[in-house]
Amino acid sequence: SAFSAPGGNFSVANIVTLEGGNEQEVNFMADVEQVEPMFRGMQQIQNVKTYHLSQMQEMAAKGQTLKHDLDSLVRVPHKSHRDSLDIVIKYRQLEIIVENLNNN
Repeated sequence: SAFSAPGGNFSVANIVTLEGGNEQEVNFMADVEQVEPMFRGMQQIQNVKTYHLSQMQEMAAKGQTLKHDLDSLVRVPHKSHRDSLDIVIKYRQLEIIVENLNNN
């Protein structure tokens, strides 16, 4: 079984190297252990990206709900003082969500 890497193609047969004319076995497990932290780091980055995406989707859904609520409140012909306050509060919340979505 062979695989490609930036330095060329490698196979299981490449576990033996030539150094100063003497063949030495490469400690394959030591090489694997050296890259394990890199793979853990890559997994952590992917987990953070997935979490960030879910947060953005939740924020977008909240923004859509706020927009719907605002549209309903604006259409009310005779608004109470509470309706007016709700419009101002929801509009500000929607502004914050839009700003955050645009910055991410």
